[in-house]
Amino acid sequence: MSTSPPEFEARQLSLPKPLHTASPHVAALLYDPISRSVALRHSDSSFSLYPSFSPLSTSSFPPPQSLVPSPTSSAAFLHLRTAANSTTTTLFLVSSPILRPSSTFLRFYILRDDRFARIRVVSSHRDLEFDRTKFGVVFRVNHGVSMKLTGGINVFTLYSVSNSKIWVFAVRLIGDEGGGEALKLMKCAVIDCCLPVFTIRVLFGFLILGEENGVRVFPLHPLIKGNHRKEKKNNGKRHNLKNGFTNAIDVAKASSGGKTVGTDGDLNMLPAKGEKHSDSVKLRSLKLRQDSKDVGAFFVAFEDKNVESSISTTRRSVKAISIQALSANYFVVLDTLLEMYTFYPFLVLSKD
Repeated sequence: MSTSPPEFEARQLSLPKPLHTASPHVAALLYDPISRSVALRHSDSSFSLYPSFSPLSTSSFPPPQSLVPSPTSSAAFLHLRTAANSTTTTLFLVSSPILRPSSTFLRFYILRDDRFARIRVVSSHRDLEFDRTKFGVVFRVNHGVSMKLTGGINVFTLYSVSNSKIWVFAVRLIGDEGGGEALKLMKCAVIDCCLPVFTIRVLFGFLILGEENGVRVFPLHPLIKGNHRKEKKNNGKRHNLKNGFTNAIDVAKASSGGKTVGTDGDLNMLPAKGEKHSDSVKLRSLKLRQDSKDVGAFFVAFEDKNVESSISTTRRSVKAISIQALSANYFVVLDTLLEMYTFYPFLVLSKD
């Protein structure tokens, strides 16, 4: 069988000129490979949205189909999928500060007919309220200096640097009273951060935090379902990135009751549109500390701190600043040490 590497193609794209926004500069670009959508963030923090954009078929950006007004503090693409329907629904989510009273504002845009449009949101939590005048959700939490969003399948997280907390939300598509569409927003877990967090990803059924000297892994299933289970000891087995490999995800599945995720990382735990609300989705949020070993959480270290080294005592700490999934079985972690970068690939779902 041939094992030749896959072929890649790169193409240079010209940014739109003039831009259809008050801000002429592009500060960042977000790309969603599932829907092939692009979000351009401008210097005034507004966004231009381009659904179904193919960089291989064009050399320049057309006029944007949708605009997200400023101010915004963070943004992420989010996808909805159920076990009954394999069709993926794409959402674009943005956060913004509210000054009086100090709160966080969340806006959801759903991709329909090659266009992103705002969608109504309902929630049973007292600190989440849909504002009809602004067409978004007021989250009664102080916005602070920085909010960071990250999205996955049916789940997204909101990290507040000022509050040192990570909120885990589940989202599902429902029918509203008028026969249209709405989003059901459920606050599932709150993680109190006691250690610095440099990056957060929701990947293939796991919440992964980039920290100093490694990453911390939370299986999402017990966070969403509220199964507050103690981590199994696994016969005292240690887990680190020695030689770049570990079977960490096997341990996570065993600790969370053997729950597995789909081949594409789909949690497949939320009811589809029109289905009755599942009693297993708790309205009371699960609360735990970042360094807790409950719900099967554990830390995956870059190196064994017990090994004495003359170099390790003088060099600065290693920080995990980026986490990417190559597939459901492989992840790549990028760290920074003395302004240098190292890739740490680690193998999952394989036995020793």
